[in-house]
Amino acid sequence: RPLVIRAAAGAVVEIEGGTGELEEGDEPLISVEPGVSWLRLEGLGVGNFKSAKKDHVPMGVQVRGGKAGCRGITLKGLRVHGIWQTFDDGRSHSGDGAGSDAHGIAVYGAGETEETAVDGLVIEDCEVWDLKLGTSEAVVVNGNVKNWAVRRCRVHDCNNIGIDVIGFEGTSKVEALDQARLGVVEDCEVHHISTQGNAGYRKLGKKGASFDPCAGGIYVDGGRDLVISGNRIHDCNIGIEIGCEHGGRATSGIKVRANAIWANTDFAGIVMGGYDRKAGAVTDCEVTGNTLAGNDSPDGCNGQIHLQWRVERCLFSKNRLTAQPRSGMMIGCSVSGKSALAVANRFEENTYTVAKGGDPPRWDYDGKKFGGSGSIEKAWAAWLAALPDGHERGSKVGE
Repeated sequence: RPLVIRAAAGAVVEIEGGTGELEEGDEPLISVEPGVSWLRLEGLGVGNFKSAKKDHVPMGVQVRGGKAGCRGITLKGLRVHGIWQTFDDGRSHSGDGAGSDAHGIAVYGAGETEETAVDGLVIEDCEVWDLKLGTSEAVVVNGNVKNWAVRRCRVHDCNNIGIDVIGFEGTSKVEALDQARLGVVEDCEVHHISTQGNAGYRKLGKKGASFDPCAGGIYVDGGRDLVISGNRIHDCNIGIEIGCEHGGRATSGIKVRANAIWANTDFAGIVMGGYDRKAGAVTDCEVTGNTLAGNDSPDGCNGQIHLQWRVERCLFSKNRLTAQPRSGMMIGCSVSGKSALAVANRFEENTYTVAKGGDPPRWDYDGKKFGGSGSIEKAWAAWLAALPDGHERGSKVGE
C-alpha cells in the first residue's frame, strides 16, 4: 500500500518557501529522497518560493532516484506556483544559465542499473504556473526514469519550457540508461510559455534588449520511446519540439499523435531535429494526426512544421496544417546545406490548407523556397523532388 500525504477533505494546504536565505544548489520544498517508494502526494499547494541569488535553485517538488531507486511515486492534484529565480548579472546570455535556475516539478533518475531507475512515476491532474525558471523547466523528467506518465496537467504562464523530457545530461553515469524513456505525456494543456523577459536568453544590442524565443510547450531532448498525445499547446514560443542537444547522440522512437497546436507565433508549431550542426539527431519518430493552425513567426519563415539538423527516417502522416494567412508557409527547412542531414523522411496523407484570401502555400528545403506564387502544382512537384531519400504521398493542398 502506498503512503499517502494529502490535504484533508475541504482543506486548502499550502507549503510555502518565502524569500529566506537559500543554501547553494537545489532547494526543494518537498524532496522525495533516493530509495523512497510507494508514495502518493495529493492535493497540496507548493510555492511562493523566490530567490535572486546566484546558484540558488528553488524548486517545488523534487524526486531523486539514486543507488536504491524509486518506485511507484504519484504526484496528483498538486498546485505548484510562484517559484522564481530572478538573479540577473545584466549581461547578454544565450541559454547558458548564468546562475539563474528554478523548477516546478523535477524528477532525476541517477540510478546506474535498470533496477534502480525511477520506475512507475505518475504526475497527474497537477497545475503548474507563474514560474520564473531561468534556463530550466516547469516540469522535467531527466535521466534513468522509465514507465512514467504525465497526464491531465495544466502548465502555463512560465518563462521557459513547460514540460521537458531529457537524456544524455549525465544524470545517470551509465549512458545507456541516461534517457527518460517508455513514458507518455497525454491530455495536458500547455500555454503562455515564453522566454520574453528571461535574463538567461537576453541579447543586448544597440536597440536594447531582445530575447531568444525558444521555449517549447513540450520539449523532448534526448528521451526515447515516448508517446505525446492528445495535448493542447498554444501561445508558446514553440508548440512541441523534438530535438537532441548532445552531439553524436539521438532522440528516437517519439510518437507525436493527435495533438492540437495553435497560435505558437514566435517560431513554429512542431520543430524537429538538432538546433545546430554540432547537435545530435532525431531518428525513427512519428508525427501523425496532429492539427496545426496559425503557428509560425510573424515573418512566416518557419512554417507549421520546421525541420532542423539531422531529422532521419521520420514519418509525418495525416496531419492537418493551416498556414498563417500572410505567408502560406507549411514546412520550413531554411538553412542551406541541411539536405545532407535530413534524409529518408516520409510525408503521407497530410492536408495543407491556407485561409481563404491568404497567400498561396509554400514550402522550404535546403535554403530554397517552393511556392508562394505561380503554379501550386509545380511548386509542390519541385519540393517533392528536393526531399532526399524521402517522399510525399497521398496529400492534399486546399483552401
